[in-house]
Amino acid sequence: DKASVILANFGAGDDAVLDVLLGRAVARGTEPFELPRSMAAVEAQDPGLPDDSADPLYPRGAGIVPR
Repeated sequence: DKASVILANFGAGDDAVLDVLLGRAVARGTEPFELPRSMAAVEAQDPGLPDDSADPLYPRGAGIVPR
């Protein structure tokens, strides 16, 4: 409820990020991993299992997929 956007950069160049921010390109991408809802959820995870949060804030695959 504090932010309307989360911008993550996984190796994009400065020019590409700036093009998206200025509206010259369309943002797209998905989460390569889940983001747990709390530190308690992180502590409850099994380190040997991916994406095992009961109620993640953002599940794997969440993101922007242009139509």
